[in-house]
Amino acid sequence: MASLTATISANLPVFFTGSLAIQLQRDLGFGDAALGLAVGVFYAVGAIGSPWMGGIVEHIGAQRALRMGAAVSAAAQVAIAGAVQQWWLLATLLAVGGLANSLAQPASNVYLVGIVPQHRLGLALGIQKSAIPAAALVGGLAVPIAADTGWRWAFVAGALFALFAAWQVPQQPSGTVRRRPDRTAAPDVATSALIILAIGVGFGSSASNALSAFLVRGGVEAGLGESGAAGLLVIGSILGIGVRLLFGARADRHPGRTLSFMVWLFAAAAVTFGLLALEQTVVFVIATPLAFATAYAWPGLFHLAVVRSNPSAPGVATGIAMTGTLAGAVAGPIVFGVVAEHVNYHAAWLSAAGFLVLACVFVAIADRRIHEPTTPPTPLTPS
Repeated sequence: MASLTATISANLPVFFTGSLAIQLQRDLGFGDAALGLAVGVFYAVGAIGSPWMGGIVEHIGAQRALRMGAAVSAAAQVAIAGAVQQWWLLATLLAVGGLANSLAQPASNVYLVGIVPQHRLGLALGIQKSAIPAAALVGGLAVPIAADTGWRWAFVAGALFALFAAWQVPQQPSGTVRRRPDRTAAPDVATSALIILAIGVGFGSSASNALSAFLVRGGVEAGLGESGAAGLLVIGSILGIGVRLLFGARADRHPGRTLSFMVWLFAAAAVTFGLLALEQTVVFVIATPLAFATAYAWPGLFHLAVVRSNPSAPGVATGIAMTGTLAGAVAGPIVFGVVAEHVNYHAAWLSAAGFLVLACVFVAIADRRIHEPTTPPTPLTPS
């Protein structure tokens, strides 16, 4: 629960920005390209800081890192609610939120590796990575509420949740296998293999983050009302949570095949994004849940493959591999926003589908380079 709530809190700033985009754009006066850039800034800071943050987590410990990440996210959201009057300040504070996210992600992995039996780690990571669609779900639910109260109160609520998340991280959970802080920890697989994997999931992340950031705006372009499009975001987010749990449990039963399964997920997601590009209302409504069930299903599997193949330094390995995820999250919304504003949403959805095809290629290559264990690694020894 601690890693789940801390990760949700670290992602709320960017998902509130995406779901409340219409109100933010109206009040602050910016377009789709600027929206994509603001969302991209959140992930850009995370991409730059992620390799170092993984090392910091190994050094200071997962619990302290989770608390720090949640506290920084709370501070960023309070500042957004109380101080933002211009687009550039929103983007700056989202950058602060991105720093919190780059700390929370490796911290949550190290935390789970220490407390969860290895044969249940897939399900545990599926639960933990459901934090992302859960944050999108909260963002979708915030739309009708913010219509009456204003978008600033959504960020206030998010800050309160982040403070709760920081408070409820235990000093040392029952059953934890405490890992010694280690400044020299290194991944067990070749760094080049992790980089190839990072590129692949970077393309996948480009598409999935564009989906969450622009679904409401894209739904309106396809003929839905703002509330109807927000409802699709809620439904898709719930489905995204479900498939992460389902596929995490599946990965526990079939270790060693995680990355190859991700390739098939990316291929299916590319098809669903092609359906979204048709911009037909009925097709859009049908394709949205399918898009979330595929484009949103892979992060738990990705993190499972990384930590299982790098038992000596899961935090460092996560930091390296997460660079691609976060870099893709930068590029995806920016490219999508620019294409949507200067061409149309049809071309924007097709560009995201192209990212997913590239994700298939690079993850398939990484699958050949990274030999995932077919049995769980030996549990860590208590200090």
